[in-house]
Amino acid sequence: DGACTGNPGKGGYVALISSDGAEFYSDESVSFETPLFYGSDFYNKAVESNDASGNMNVTIKGKNYLFLYSKLEGTGVMTVALIPSEQLLAQANEIKGLTVGLTVLAVIIAVVLGILMSSQMTGTIKYILRQLRKVADGDLTVSLSSKRKDEFMLLCNGINRTVNHVKGLIVSVNEVSTNVNEAANYVSETSNTWSRWNSLPFSRSSAIPFAPLLTHLPTLLFQVSISAQDVAVGL
Repeated sequence: DGACTGNPGKGGYVALISSDGAEFYSDESVSFETPLFYGSDFYNKAVESNDASGNMNVTIKGKNYLFLYSKLEGTGVMTVALIPSEQLLAQANEIKGLTVGLTVLAVIIAVVLGILMSSQMTGTIKYILRQLRKVADGDLTVSLSSKRKDEFMLLCNGINRTVNHVKGLIVSVNEVSTNVNEAANYVSETSNTWSRWNSLPFSRSSAIPFAPLLTHLPTLLFQVSISAQDVAVGL
């Protein structure tokens, strides 16, 4: 035991007791008119005990102590110590205070880290919402980026793919609209040419002047059909 090596704390005693009852204290300034250990009930119990070392709580002159002993086998010599209980309680309170302090510190660190992580996540979410509002307002040049290597990066990449897909669909619809307008113009021109030709006095067996227009019209209608199918597949 550590107390038996000479450090019993304030108000404590450490001594070496010989087989004839002589007491040799670690602090040479300590002296008693009557032996402190030898002949006492707790000392006698330690002597009678079969254990080579041990401890017990004792009361001396109304003050509580922890009594420790260690026998030197075969010599009858015993090393003993008395440690004030209040000293032990003080050390226990110090350990308790240290434990509570460390616990509070750990909680504070956990809260701070939680706030920092929450702040970073909130910032990323607000950034994504701002970009989505731009898309909702018609800005399809938006491209989201994230330095995070987690689900937020995957979300940004998914939104970018969706925006690019919508942009492609709009381009395809514009192409279809252009082809439809072009076909409508050809049809209108062909109809006007037909009306003018039909009102002429010459024979209707004459060569049809709008034949080239009619030849080009199926090609335009085919392009409109293909573009429409591309848009349908994209949707």
